[in-house]
Order: sequence, then C-alpha cells, then structure tokens
Amino acid sequence: MKTFPNAQGYAEATPTPVGQPCIACKVPIKDGDIGVVMPHMSLTTVTDEPWHRKCFLASLGIYVAEA
Repeated sequence: MKTFPNAQGYAEATPTPVGQPCIACKVPIKDGDIGVVMPHMSLTTVTDEPWHRKCFLASLGIYVAEA
C-alpha cells in the first residue's frame, strides 16, 4: 500500500494520482486529496488503483464524519 500525498505510518509515499477515479466512488482524485493506492486484482491483471481515504476506511467498516 502507498499513500498520497505524504507517507503515513509505515506506508510508502506516492504522487497524488490526479484525475484517476477512486476505485470505490468513481470520483476523480483531485490535487490535495488524501488517500491510498493499492493493488487491485482481476482475473487476468493486477493494477494499482487509488482510493480516497474516506472510501478506503468505509470499505473496512470505519466511517469518518465530514468536518
């Protein structure tokens, strides 16, 4: 797992994937968004896909209130 825009915890930092859609909500990643890039496996390929932090945490059953 890689994080954007900065390294968080033990994860490696990666550039913010501006314009790529979040794999969960399909909304494009914007400059300034915080999130992770993780491998996504289909039947034939493995690709690195971005997630908004909120979407990733929701996929784990952790919901974050909007500020």
